[in-house]
Amino acid sequence: MTRAREESERAAESRVQRIRDQHAAELSELERAERTLQERCSELKGRLGEAEGESVRLQGLVRQKEKELAHLRAVNEQLVSERSGLAE
Repeated sequence: MTRAREESERAAESRVQRIRDQHAAELSELERAERTLQERCSELKGRLGEAEGESVRLQGLVRQKEKELAHLRAVNEQLVSERSGLAE
């Protein structure tokens, strides 16, 4: 009876240990996955910051080109007007 009880206890302890080992492995894998995701998140935040900076730079460039275009159109209209005046 004692031997059967000891074997039963050893079997139960063995099962508990297997479950603990399995949970420890799962926890380790989840922690590794979390670290990987945090690194990816940091990388993406950095890339987003760069993209936002590039966007601001390009918007400034667009405004500058729009001003240049408006100025060139004004010069063009003036030259067309002068040409019309000379033709008359």
